[in-house]
Amino acid sequence: MINGRDALRATGLIFSIALVARLGIMALVGLTNGSAGFLIEDSVQFLLEASDYVQADTLLGFAQDREAVYNPKIMPLSSAMMGFFQVVDANRLLPFIFFQIGLDSLSCVMIGLIGAAFQPRLMLPVGLVAALNPTMIVLSNLVLADSPALFFYAVFLLGGLYILKAARLGGSRGIWVGAALLCFGAVVSTYLRYVSLYASAALFLVLALTVLYQNRARAWRPLAALAVSALLTLAALQPIALRNHIAHGEFAYTFQSGVHLLYWVVPMARDLSGVQSRVEAEEEASERLTERLGQKGPNLDVFDRTTEMQSLGRTMFWETGLLALFKAWTAGAALNLGIPAIAISPPIREIPHQSFYDSPGDGAASKVIGYILAPENRAYVAVVLLATTFGVIWWGLCGLGFVSAARGNFVLTFFLASWMVFFLMITGPVVSPKYRLPLEPALCVFVGAGAMKLIGYIKGRFHAVR
Repeated sequence: MINGRDALRATGLIFSIALVARLGIMALVGLTNGSAGFLIEDSVQFLLEASDYVQADTLLGFAQDREAVYNPKIMPLSSAMMGFFQVVDANRLLPFIFFQIGLDSLSCVMIGLIGAAFQPRLMLPVGLVAALNPTMIVLSNLVLADSPALFFYAVFLLGGLYILKAARLGGSRGIWVGAALLCFGAVVSTYLRYVSLYASAALFLVLALTVLYQNRARAWRPLAALAVSALLTLAALQPIALRNHIAHGEFAYTFQSGVHLLYWVVPMARDLSGVQSRVEAEEEASERLTERLGQKGPNLDVFDRTTEMQSLGRTMFWETGLLALFKAWTAGAALNLGIPAIAISPPIREIPHQSFYDSPGDGAASKVIGYILAPENRAYVAVVLLATTFGVIWWGLCGLGFVSAARGNFVLTFFLASWMVFFLMITGPVVSPKYRLPLEPALCVFVGAGAMKLIGYIKGRFHAVR
């Protein structure tokens, strides 16, 4: 267990360095790009929602009429947070960015505590890795739901580690503290990003199976705590489903999944596997959807439309073929892990280049090579490749730390690895560095552990030479 005074010192140092690094980037972006430097394409939806909340003078979005403020396309908390800071247009972003930077700096402290769950001495190095993590720094300066959600992902992961450790040591208090953290992290992260619901459900199952494997006859107490935590999580999410039932007659959280599957997952899976170009896949999806909707009549509710999108999306998904899907998922995971976060930083994106999604090519390798060699991308690609060289060191330390962590505590390492694998699976062929952000707590732990292992090795060699 980490000493209280040492933990306080580490917390102050981690938070301070994280805050300075993020504020420095914020100042640089603001000076070079103005308010536009904090926005990317996906930011527009959040700005529109936040503006609606402010104009309606509500942060809850649960208006009594059927034309409610709350748009069930996305989960409401991120827009409500922006509404709280009066983010009604691009000229009023700074209060929210300041808040997000502060929260992300706290995320670094939480990630340090995750490292301390492995070994107390890892809190500081793991926290410092998070404080200087390029992906976290870039996304903390963008108007999205991803960075706020990261804090609650870290809370969730810390809760899971507490349960596993307390279950092994027989500590009842630690089990229930972990269960409370699990519930809190799962609920708030889901209110921010709908995908968190699937992540939480998968990791609850992983935790239950791991507890059974680790404790066997003594597993009843942690299993009971997990069951209570899962039930409370579901109960806390029901107001969203109830609201959608009142307004649309459907017990569901969002209608985002149909659009995402049909117009993002399927086209990118076909594109990266070489089956069909993204544009052709989108056109085919639109034509087939129009035909389906025409048979249903003109007055379909948004949830009825998303049901049709999900049905057609599943059909086109399996029509793609298992081998092609495997290729697409493998390529998507490699790209999401490998593309540096600087690639989506607005100042860098101002360098002339084409979108990777629009890059021609028959499959992932052909698209990447074509993108790198395209004359209009040369300056942008040079900057991204330079950042990628630093990524080689990062991944080398990560691999070393993963092996070291697994040898020290296989169960805790398995839990973090399961979290990473799940997010890579659910993101699939949809490519962007921002989809790596949920993985960063685990990656920071492994990089911090690898750095400490390497430093220990160098010190040992130095003393041996002396």
